[in-house]
Amino acid sequence: MTHTIIGRAARTPAAAALAVALLGATSAQAADLRIALGLPEVYAAYEPLVAFAETLGSTAGLDGKVYPMSLLTLAETAGGVRDGLADVGFVVFPYHPVEFSEVNLAANLSMLATTGTQVPMPGAAAAGASMEYTLLNCPDCLEQMKANNQVYIAGASTTPYRLLCTKPIASAGDVKGGKFRAGAANYARWAEALGGSSVSAPGNETYDAMSQGVVDCTMSPLGDLIGGQYVDVSTHVTLNAPGGTFPGLGAANFNRDVWLDLDEAQRAAVLEAGATLAASAVFAYAEDDAEGLVAAKAKGIEILDGDDSLKAATEGFVEDDLATIAEQFRDKFKLADVDAKIETFSALMEKWKGLTAEIGEGDAEALAELYWTEVLSKVDPKTYAMD
Repeated sequence: MTHTIIGRAARTPAAAALAVALLGATSAQAADLRIALGLPEVYAAYEPLVAFAETLGSTAGLDGKVYPMSLLTLAETAGGVRDGLADVGFVVFPYHPVEFSEVNLAANLSMLATTGTQVPMPGAAAAGASMEYTLLNCPDCLEQMKANNQVYIAGASTTPYRLLCTKPIASAGDVKGGKFRAGAANYARWAEALGGSSVSAPGNETYDAMSQGVVDCTMSPLGDLIGGQYVDVSTHVTLNAPGGTFPGLGAANFNRDVWLDLDEAQRAAVLEAGATLAASAVFAYAEDDAEGLVAAKAKGIEILDGDDSLKAATEGFVEDDLATIAEQFRDKFKLADVDAKIETFSALMEKWKGLTAEIGEGDAEALAELYWTEVLSKVDPKTYAMD
């Protein structure tokens, strides 16, 4: 299996224009795929999606085009794919807590990626665990995809969440009394469990909230130092807290009617391309992180490693929070067999930590091969999502 990996060097406006031009030059084939990305071209997922579209043009006769920030917003994408406004979409599952509650259970367990066994690329492990859970271990997840007229192909994951702050946070005691912008409920619970307070603020309002002292820290990947311009308002970064990643993503969810119209060879090509898409996205997020760290150092932001008290408090929180997550999904979302599902996903996270432990910089093709051999090659294109 050959994997074409898109790296940061290609993610420039000129390269993006060339990629789109090449895509447009592909001869007309059996279908035109409208691929919705409710984010700008500079976002980590854009170039991997362009490469995904190009691959399908050459291997499956599926001529496709990525529409960043023009066809559907992030919040609209799931409904747009369901209703056929887009053929394929980058779906953020936590935006739809009820419709995708099954896969969101796994997404809520993402802090397991950075506790316990430590690996160099937690996002690679989280994406692998999420894909294997959804495709091979969670028929309820696939039933919800079907109910939303979608077919799940591949996932992705961000890098770990860090503390980007206007004051130093180096110990568990430093969290007490602090105001933390939390983009997800588990991060809000982390802040409150350690004695801080959580502040809910949209991403586009976080910069102002930090500059005005409404929040002391945002919990975000390092890439947001550039993407959110937090490099201009942060004075300190803590690398090993709060941890966790964001794997609640359908990197290329297909409209089910479009999927049913594909022949078996085309479906097989889509699944194979999905492995490369997932790996490319993971590495694109990692490249954003590396650039964010360089920008922070150039700006004179102090880079901190949390001490043992912060590490221990975070480990304890993640362990205790499993019961909270289980209760929430059992009582609020009425999921069945929640404890067994948490146990399954937890085991998969440990498995994927082991599988990706040797994955390092420049190993995107090796990661794609792992995603293929361990997960997507085991999905039968003859029967998958055809019922």
